[in-house]
Amino acid sequence: LIILTLFSLIVRIYRISEPNRKYFDEVYHVVTAEAYAKNNPEAYNPWAPPPEPDTAFDWLHPPLAKLIQALSINVLGDKPFAWRLPSAIFGTGIVVATFFLAYFLFGTKVAVFSSIVIAFENLNLAMSRITMNDVFVTFFILGSFVFVHLYLTKKRFRFLLMTSITLGLAVSSKWTGVYAIGAVFLDFLIEITTYDTHNLNP
Repeated sequence: LIILTLFSLIVRIYRISEPNRKYFDEVYHVVTAEAYAKNNPEAYNPWAPPPEPDTAFDWLHPPLAKLIQALSINVLGDKPFAWRLPSAIFGTGIVVATFFLAYFLFGTKVAVFSSIVIAFENLNLAMSRITMNDVFVTFFILGSFVFVHLYLTKKRFRFLLMTSITLGLAVSSKWTGVYAIGAVFLDFLIEITTYDTHNLNP
Protein backbone atom coordinates (compact mmCIF):
# COMPACT_ATOMS: atom_id res chain seq x y z
CA LEU A 1 0.00 0.00 0.00
CA ILE A 2 2.86 2.40 0.80
CA ILE A 3 4.54 1.71 -2.54
CA LEU A 4 1.25 2.07 -4.42
CA THR A 5 0.45 5.32 -2.60
CA LEU A 6 3.84 6.84 -3.39
CA PHE A 7 3.57 5.72 -7.01
CA SER A 8 0.08 7.23 -7.31
CA LEU A 9 1.21 10.54 -5.84
CA ILE A 10 4.25 10.77 -8.13
CA VAL A 11 2.17 10.00 -11.23
CA ARG A 12 -0.39 12.61 -10.25
CA ILE A 13 2.18 15.33 -9.49
CA TYR A 14 4.49 14.71 -12.46
CA ARG A 15 4.29 17.75 -14.80
CA ILE A 16 1.10 18.81 -13.04
CA SER A 17 1.79 22.45 -13.94
CA GLU A 18 1.06 21.68 -17.59
CA PRO A 19 -0.79 23.30 -19.19
CA ASN A 20 0.40 26.55 -17.69
CA ARG A 21 -3.07 28.09 -17.94
CA LYS A 22 -6.63 27.54 -16.79
CA TYR A 23 -8.38 24.85 -18.81
CA PHE A 24 -11.71 23.03 -18.82
CA ASP A 25 -13.65 23.77 -15.58
CA GLU A 26 -10.62 25.50 -14.05
CA VAL A 27 -12.03 28.68 -15.59
CA TYR A 28 -14.63 28.43 -12.80
CA HIS A 29 -12.82 26.72 -9.95
CA VAL A 30 -9.43 28.44 -10.12
CA VAL A 31 -10.80 31.98 -10.32
CA THR A 32 -13.08 31.19 -7.37
CA ALA A 33 -10.23 29.72 -5.32
CA GLU A 34 -8.13 32.78 -6.17
CA ALA A 35 -10.95 35.02 -4.96
CA TYR A 36 -11.25 33.02 -1.74
CA ALA A 37 -7.50 33.34 -1.24
CA LYS A 38 -7.88 37.13 -1.51
CA ASN A 39 -10.99 37.20 0.74
CA ASN A 40 -12.98 38.57 -2.17
CA PRO A 41 -16.71 38.31 -1.27
CA GLU A 42 -17.69 38.55 -4.94
CA ALA A 43 -16.95 34.82 -5.24
CA TYR A 44 -20.11 34.11 -3.20
CA ASN A 45 -22.30 36.44 -5.28
CA PRO A 46 -24.30 34.76 -8.08
CA TRP A 47 -24.66 38.12 -9.84
CA ALA A 48 -21.00 39.10 -9.66
CA PRO A 49 -19.42 39.88 -13.05
CA PRO A 50 -16.81 37.45 -14.43
CA PRO A 51 -13.42 38.14 -12.80
CA GLU A 52 -11.63 37.49 -16.12
CA PRO A 53 -12.78 37.12 -19.74
CA ASP A 54 -14.34 33.70 -20.44
CA THR A 55 -14.52 32.78 -16.74
CA ALA A 56 -17.11 32.86 -13.97
CA PHE A 57 -17.26 32.35 -10.24
CA ASP A 58 -18.35 28.87 -9.15
CA TRP A 59 -21.05 29.41 -6.56
CA LEU A 60 -23.16 26.39 -7.61
CA HIS A 61 -21.52 24.02 -5.12
CA PRO A 62 -20.44 24.44 -1.48
CA PRO A 63 -16.99 25.99 -1.02
CA LEU A 64 -14.88 23.46 0.90
CA ALA A 65 -12.88 22.09 -2.05
CA LYS A 66 -12.19 25.59 -3.33
CA LEU A 67 -11.21 26.74 0.16
CA ILE A 68 -8.62 23.94 0.29
CA GLN A 69 -7.35 25.06 -3.12
CA ALA A 70 -7.29 28.66 -1.86
CA LEU A 71 -5.14 27.56 1.09
CA SER A 72 -2.69 25.98 -1.34
CA ILE A 73 -2.61 29.22 -3.36
CA ASN A 74 -1.88 31.23 -0.22
CA VAL A 75 0.94 28.89 0.81
CA LEU A 76 2.55 28.13 -2.57
CA GLY A 77 1.58 31.14 -4.67
CA ASP A 78 -0.96 31.73 -7.42
CA LYS A 79 0.33 29.27 -10.02
CA PRO A 80 -0.86 26.04 -11.67
CA PHE A 81 1.11 23.79 -9.30
CA ALA A 82 -0.63 25.36 -6.31
CA TRP A 83 -4.05 25.19 -8.00
CA ARG A 84 -3.77 21.48 -8.73
CA LEU A 85 -1.70 20.06 -5.86
CA PRO A 86 -4.69 19.54 -3.51
CA SER A 87 -6.43 17.49 -6.20
CA ALA A 88 -3.33 15.32 -6.58
CA ILE A 89 -3.20 14.73 -2.82
CA PHE A 90 -6.88 13.89 -2.47
CA GLY A 91 -6.81 11.81 -5.65
CA THR A 92 -4.03 9.77 -4.06
CA GLY A 93 -6.12 9.57 -0.90
CA ILE A 94 -8.85 7.90 -2.95
CA VAL A 95 -6.45 5.02 -3.62
CA VAL A 96 -5.82 4.61 0.12
CA ALA A 97 -9.52 4.93 1.04
CA THR A 98 -10.42 2.35 -1.62
CA PHE A 99 -7.89 -0.07 -0.14
CA PHE A 100 -9.30 0.18 3.38
CA LEU A 101 -12.94 -0.01 2.29
CA ALA A 102 -12.24 -3.13 0.22
CA TYR A 103 -10.08 -4.59 3.00
CA PHE A 104 -12.81 -4.26 5.64
CA LEU A 105 -15.47 -5.65 3.29
CA PHE A 106 -13.64 -8.39 1.40
CA GLY A 107 -10.11 -8.91 2.73
CA THR A 108 -6.53 -8.27 1.67
CA LYS A 109 -6.52 -9.68 -1.87
CA VAL A 110 -9.55 -7.71 -2.99
CA ALA A 111 -8.17 -4.61 -1.28
CA VAL A 112 -4.88 -4.82 -3.16
CA PHE A 113 -6.68 -5.48 -6.47
CA SER A 114 -9.17 -2.64 -5.93
CA SER A 115 -6.56 -0.06 -5.00
CA ILE A 116 -4.38 -1.00 -7.99
CA VAL A 117 -7.37 -0.62 -10.31
CA ILE A 118 -8.31 2.81 -8.94
CA ALA A 119 -4.66 3.93 -8.99
CA PHE A 120 -4.52 3.30 -12.75
CA GLU A 121 -8.12 4.27 -13.53
CA ASN A 122 -8.14 7.03 -16.17
CA LEU A 123 -10.89 9.27 -14.81
CA ASN A 124 -9.50 9.32 -11.29
CA LEU A 125 -6.05 10.13 -12.70
CA ALA A 126 -7.41 12.95 -14.87
CA MET A 127 -9.52 14.46 -12.08
CA SER A 128 -6.50 14.28 -9.74
CA ARG A 129 -4.57 16.60 -12.06
CA ILE A 130 -7.09 19.41 -12.48
CA THR A 131 -8.54 22.04 -10.16
CA MET A 132 -12.05 20.73 -9.62
CA ASN A 133 -14.02 19.39 -6.66
CA ASP A 134 -14.75 15.79 -7.71
CA VAL A 135 -11.81 14.03 -6.04
CA PHE A 136 -12.58 15.82 -2.77
CA VAL A 137 -16.19 14.66 -2.57
CA THR A 138 -15.15 11.15 -3.69
CA PHE A 139 -12.48 10.89 -0.97
CA PHE A 140 -14.85 12.02 1.77
CA ILE A 141 -17.63 9.68 0.57
CA LEU A 142 -15.27 6.71 0.62
CA GLY A 143 -14.15 7.77 4.10
CA SER A 144 -17.76 7.86 5.30
CA PHE A 145 -18.33 4.34 3.94
CA VAL A 146 -15.24 3.09 5.77
CA PHE A 147 -16.34 4.65 9.05
CA VAL A 148 -19.97 3.54 8.83
CA HIS A 149 -18.79 -0.03 8.27
CA LEU A 150 -16.54 0.22 11.31
CA TYR A 151 -19.40 1.60 13.37
CA LEU A 152 -21.84 -1.11 12.33
CA THR A 153 -19.32 -3.86 13.05
CA LYS A 154 -17.68 -2.49 16.20
CA LYS A 155 -20.49 -0.28 17.59
CA ARG A 156 -18.14 2.44 18.81
CA PHE A 157 -19.36 6.02 18.93
CA ARG A 158 -16.16 7.51 17.53
CA PHE A 159 -16.79 5.74 14.21
CA LEU A 160 -20.32 7.12 14.07
CA LEU A 161 -18.90 10.58 14.76
CA MET A 162 -16.33 10.18 11.97
CA THR A 163 -19.09 9.00 9.63
CA SER A 164 -21.00 12.18 10.32
CA ILE A 165 -17.92 14.39 9.89
CA THR A 166 -16.87 12.83 6.58
CA LEU A 167 -20.42 13.03 5.23
CA GLY A 168 -20.50 16.70 6.21
CA LEU A 169 -17.17 17.28 4.45
CA ALA A 170 -18.48 15.50 1.35
CA VAL A 171 -21.57 17.68 1.13
CA SER A 172 -19.42 20.75 1.85
CA SER A 173 -17.33 19.89 -1.22
CA LYS A 174 -20.08 19.15 -3.74
CA TRP A 175 -23.85 18.71 -3.53
CA THR A 176 -23.62 15.14 -4.87
CA GLY A 177 -22.34 14.21 -1.41
CA VAL A 178 -26.01 14.26 -0.36
CA TYR A 179 -26.45 10.93 -2.14
CA ALA A 180 -23.87 9.41 0.20
CA ILE A 181 -26.04 10.40 3.16
CA GLY A 182 -28.87 8.42 1.57
CA ALA A 183 -26.58 5.44 1.04
CA VAL A 184 -25.40 5.48 4.66
CA PHE A 185 -28.98 5.85 5.90
CA LEU A 186 -30.00 2.86 3.76
CA ASP A 187 -27.11 0.87 5.23
CA PHE A 188 -28.40 1.66 8.71
CA LEU A 189 -31.92 0.58 7.75
CA ILE A 190 -30.66 -2.72 6.34
CA GLU A 191 -28.59 -3.32 9.47
CA ILE A 192 -31.54 -2.56 11.77
CA THR A 193 -33.93 -4.70 9.73
CA THR A 194 -31.49 -7.60 9.63
CA TYR A 195 -30.88 -7.34 13.37
CA ASP A 196 -34.60 -7.26 14.16
CA THR A 197 -35.32 -10.22 11.85
CA HIS A 198 -32.62 -12.33 13.47
CA ASN A 199 -33.88 -11.50 16.95
CA LEU A 200 -37.61 -12.16 16.46
CA ASN A 201 -39.10 -14.60 18.91
CA PRO A 202 -40.41 -17.82 17.29
